[in-house]
Amino acid sequence: LDTSVKMKDFGVIVCVQWEKRGHAASYSEEDIDKLKTFVQNGGGLLIAGSPESPISKVAQAFGVEMKSGGLSQPLHCAEWLCNLGALPQVSIKSAGSYLIPPKEAVVAIADSRDVPVACLVQYGAGKIMFFCDDDKGSYWDFCAQRDSQLRVPNMPTTVALIKSLLPEGKPKQRS
Repeated sequence: LDTSVKMKDFGVIVCVQWEKRGHAASYSEEDIDKLKTFVQNGGGLLIAGSPESPISKVAQAFGVEMKSGGLSQPLHCAEWLCNLGALPQVSIKSAGSYLIPPKEAVVAIADSRDVPVACLVQYGAGKIMFFCDDDKGSYWDFCAQRDSQLRVPNMPTTVALIKSLLPEGKPKQRS
């Protein structure tokens, strides 16, 4: 993490990483502790990546496992995420990774068998959105919902995922 940046000056931090390559950033225990402190103090954190990338170590530190394996199409967004602007359902070309979240997680995106791809977890005074992807970023493309003709991103689901991390973006609690 860039130590010249004061995390407390931001409402949401986004950590995105798909591939395990030589240039991929790794996360030290000190980096993870800084992220934990940021979220505990009320910050929002979006962790998106593949099980093979170093970002999976960060997810594990918060109790979420990223796993490789097939999913059943189509993916669907939870109603609370749709209320923040996400589209209810989008098919993607490949679906190769999923999450094993803690019990207290609120699922945001799942496959047709309700296997989670994205989930929201309260952590201290803040929130973390976990988003599991394959090593090509296929789900992130799903969230960006790119226009196939104009190649202009139209990203209502991505925006909804980030909105969920803001104080006013709380999902309704399950009863």
